[in-house]
Amino acid sequence: MVKDSVLGKLLFAQKRLDEIGQLVSSSTISVDANLRQQLAQEFFFHLLGAVEYLAQLINMDRNLGLDVSEVAAHKVSKKLRSIAIHDPLIPILDSLSVDTKREPFPTNPFSDKGYIYRLINYRNEVVHRNTNPYHFSLGSGPAFAEFWLDPRDHSKGKTGVCVDVDLKNIFNFVEQQIQAALPHV
Repeated sequence: MVKDSVLGKLLFAQKRLDEIGQLVSSSTISVDANLRQQLAQEFFFHLLGAVEYLAQLINMDRNLGLDVSEVAAHKVSKKLRSIAIHDPLIPILDSLSVDTKREPFPTNPFSDKGYIYRLINYRNEVVHRNTNPYHFSLGSGPAFAEFWLDPRDHSKGKTGVCVDVDLKNIFNFVEQQIQAALPHV
């Protein structure tokens, strides 16, 4: 694992984000359900993949000894904490990890914790279960595409933010954390 692998995953996610943005700007996001689902799946897969690659890189760089099949951001953070409690990578890894099964949905879904919670939840739901995260509001103009805050529970509501803007905010948070981590490995 090398830094360029992590950055490559970010580039793949950025490409899918750009393609979603093109669908939004051309008012065609609601036209092809398979295409928008594919782009969402690939965006979530690659963006969270960048986090997973970062965890692998840190495991290797710090000689943590975690088996590659067991590496995850929270496990790398825990291992680092046990050997170097003040390692600057610990808070970064912690910011990129959340257990969506055990932790409640964040009160602010647009906070850093909210972004990573939603990213992991969207990845799990959209990639692994083929859940549709999109909601379209139809009116006199073009359809407004937004995500359900939690595709498992529509009672939590919708984001109120166009999907391309919402995904860009999530992307920016993850990219900033990764860029902050890379100088330390």
